[in-house]
Amino acid sequence: MRNKTTMFVLATALGLASCATTKGKIDVEPVACGSDPKTTAPVYIQLDATGHPTPDACTVLPGTLITWRGRTAETRRFTIDFGPSVLAEGETVGTARLSAFDPTNRRHEAQVAVKKRFLTNNLRFKYTIGGLGPDVDPVIIIKPN
Repeated sequence: MRNKTTMFVLATALGLASCATTKGKIDVEPVACGSDPKTTAPVYIQLDATGHPTPDACTVLPGTLITWRGRTAETRRFTIDFGPSVLAEGETVGTARLSAFDPTNRRHEAQVAVKKRFLTNNLRFKYTIGGLGPDVDPVIIIKPN
């Protein structure tokens, strides 16, 4: 089991930039994450009562803001854990985000901004959602734009 108390900033090698744990004001309301993104519009991944995400695999373009949303009125915090893992370049990724309560939407949310970068192939990485039930291991896919 991973140590859920240690917080690291995501390494840029995975194409992610760190962001605040509280919901930031964004101009566009996020849409449900899909499998064939056409734009870098913000997306969300919905979590059920046990922490299972919908969808299991989320495909985004570089520059996309991803928000994980707990259920409305859920009082338990959750974690989004990206590691630790090591890429070919030797850069590491560690534990990512602890959810924060968004009083406007009455739910816990965690956000990660996908770094804008040039990609020639899909970049896949697994992460773990913890704190709401048994840990689950979905995947994020960053697609070349």
